[in-house]
Amino acid sequence: MTVLAVGCLAYAHVVRMVARYGSWDLGITTTLMILCIHLCSLGWNYVDGEVDPGKLTRDQQKHAIRETPSFLEFFAAGIGPTQCFAGPCSNFVDFKNYVYGTDIYAGLPSTFAPCMKRFLRGWTFVGFYLGIQAFYSSKFLASPQFVEANFFVKASSSL
Repeated sequence: MTVLAVGCLAYAHVVRMVARYGSWDLGITTTLMILCIHLCSLGWNYVDGEVDPGKLTRDQQKHAIRETPSFLEFFAAGIGPTQCFAGPCSNFVDFKNYVYGTDIYAGLPSTFAPCMKRFLRGWTFVGFYLGIQAFYSSKFLASPQFVEANFFVKASSSL
């Protein structure tokens, strides 16, 4: 797996240098570098899962993958936005424990309610903003009536 990941990364770098050497275009190479780190880590942790636990260090035992991950788990851990674009490299076992809420992540509170609260608050503001803007046209804002309007009309039109 390491040879495949590094080979694809090297190919992308060479193609990038030949096609657009010295340009500032955004490419896929940074994402591939992070993905390469994830695939190498996954491969070594999978190999550690096949070795006798007595021959491994404590960290190797903790991160060893004993069973083959599902298709969805593999792609979520390797190509998910938080894993692929943001980095840093995290081991598959840590990712799986976080997603399923096991090991050290067992006591974490749910973030669903706070996220939904912010989401609904944001959409409420968007609705309020669009509702207020429907009452004020750009012609009204440039008219003498707007200049003579009271403070609350001017304040609500500036939202």
